[in-house]
Amino acid sequence: MTNTALNPSEQDLVVLNRNDVSDANYSITVASDRPDYPVFKSSTGIFHTYSENNSKWVECKSINDKTSGLKAVAVETIKVKGFEDLIDGKAALAAALAGEKVQISLEPWDEIRWTDFIPDTDDTSTKLFFTGFYDERKVFFRIKPKTITINGIEVPAPFSHRPEVGQVILYLDDSEPQGFTGEKYSGLHDADFNYGWWGSEEKIKMVVDALRKVFEVQS
Repeated sequence: MTNTALNPSEQDLVVLNRNDVSDANYSITVASDRPDYPVFKSSTGIFHTYSENNSKWVECKSINDKTSGLKAVAVETIKVKGFEDLIDGKAALAAALAGEKVQISLEPWDEIRWTDFIPDTDDTSTKLFFTGFYDERKVFFRIKPKTITINGIEVPAPFSHRPEVGQVILYLDDSEPQGFTGEKYSGLHDADFNYGWWGSEEKIKMVVDALRKVFEVQS
């Protein structure tokens, strides 16, 4: 099971910051004897071509939906570990002032690091919450994931609220070899997840691994 997909605007940020030509979702034919050129169309309808010289996506105002030779190509949904639960800057600042633990991360994408924002002591300017940039680097915000400790091991905390009907949930199940099971929540059988539920296989595996370490035989 994979992590929650990014929304369209977040997906645009991923593509335009990691500058991977394989993210092309369109191509354009310029000559019959030459390969098609890769093109990326953002969720707002802006087209970009890939600059081989600079190895980056560059906005191209000469291409539009009616451009001859332009065609869509199939792409997989873009998912980036660590960026599943982004919130915007204003929501992040409001959450921090309300007592929530907010974290900040900066570009580049290949060095994802989350830093706690502490309003009372942090000298970070609140301006970045409104502009979304710090020293010309894009800033990303999230609520710090809640954790619990099992035998000294920090693992993702379970959700305790009732899931939405149709939502995929995972919960501990000692009758399964992997230690958990998953299903689309139907609104019934809440007793199946008395100890809470998790939203991704990656997170619940961390919990199961920690629980197994509790019962390991010490030699």
